[in-house]
Amino acid sequence: MATRRAWTQGMEQRLIELWQTHECLYDVSHDLYHNKAEKEHRWAEVADALQQSVEEVKTRAVSLRTQFSRLVKPRPGDSCGKALTARQRWLLRVLDFLTNHIVHRPCKSPLGGSNVKHDDMDDPDLSDSTSDSTSSTPLPPEFPDEGTSAVTVEEIPSPVSNGSRKTQAETSSSSRGVKRRGSSENDIELQKLDFLKRMAARVEAEPVPDAFTTFGNQVASELRLLQDPALVTSLKRNIMNLIYDSQDTERQRTSPIPPTPHTFQPLISSSPPAQPPPQVRQEWRKKKKIKKEIESFVVD
Repeated sequence: MATRRAWTQGMEQRLIELWQTHECLYDVSHDLYHNKAEKEHRWAEVADALQQSVEEVKTRAVSLRTQFSRLVKPRPGDSCGKALTARQRWLLRVLDFLTNHIVHRPCKSPLGGSNVKHDDMDDPDLSDSTSDSTSSTPLPPEFPDEGTSAVTVEEIPSPVSNGSRKTQAETSSSSRGVKRRGSSENDIELQKLDFLKRMAARVEAEPVPDAFTTFGNQVASELRLLQDPALVTSLKRNIMNLIYDSQDTERQRTSPIPPTPHTFQPLISSSPPAQPPPQVRQEWRKKKKIKKEIESFVVD
């Protein structure tokens, strides 16, 4: 594991040179810019060359880029017309390759009005790994001579203190969060109320089943269990016959005059029967005569 060493101008110069050789670490249009594994490998190579940890190298790179960004486009309220120091001129010269890769996004100032966000993190790897350290680590000071051995730390002045700016940002974000939560809870309650109204309207629209409907549904469910169609038809006929018989019985009990049964009388004709023709009568006589002769013969 690389030991932590104090950053000198020479080390920063070496870091910038190595950083510039790996375009995928700062050029968004590069093919490997979104390849996180490859970028981590490149940062590891830079860290090994400087004998520093990867986190230290990323933190220093973010610090250098932030200083360069503020020099390229100063924030409102910074001193204008002030002569640049030797370090500032050096940063503008050695970090010139970042000019086309830094985007200044406008943001809302806590005091009102628009402002420009300078410490913009174009590289998600740098922003993810060093956001905590860079937010609490002040920027290194200006130094007049390039041979200075070590870099100390001082805080860059700003028109609003970090504490008050943080408090105002937290207050505004918390108030927005409370409003969002309140509106979402109201929406949920309205949805619940609408659902209950629709369920009540559906219950009122549907008739309440009586005992006969319940019994009919039960009989229907039992009939569905039978597989033989002929047996189902016979059972349905028997059920209907029982119902009709019960209706007739109830009608007879409630009716004061019993119904007259229907009797069928045979039709009797008043005219005498027609006589058979003579030939038929002659044949009958012959048969009778023959029958008598046979009987007499049997008797004898």
